[in-house]
Order: sequence, then C-alpha cells, then structure tokens
Amino acid sequence: MTHPTWELPVTGSQASLVLTPCPGTKSTSLSDSIAQLKEQGVTTIVTALNTDEMQHAVLRRSQQ
Repeated sequence: MTHPTWELPVTGSQASLVLTPCPGTKSTSLSDSIAQLKEQGVTTIVTALNTDEMQHAVLRRSQQ
C-alpha cells in the first residue's frame, strides 16, 4: 500500500508542495512512507504539529 499524497504545483517555478498525512500512518510504515516521499523527490518535510502533539505521537508509536 502506498501512503496518500497530493501534489500542488507552485506557479512560476518547477517546485511543488506535496501534502500528506503524517508519514507512518494510513497503514504504511514510517520507513516506507519516507522512502516513498524520497522517490517522489521530496527534500524537506514541514509539519503543522506542535511540540506536545509530536511528543504524544512519538510516545504512542514507541508503545506499538
């Protein structure tokens, strides 16, 4: 299974934004999700999670 992504071209450039749920969710492992993003040419990941949400997500994943 592939991790869902949506690509939005940046007008006037060859760049694009790739939107995705947090890598490692949606029935795909974190390593597979990151590998897929790299194959798509993604070089930077930006998150909208705050520190508390990120720490909670990391803790939850470590308990699985």
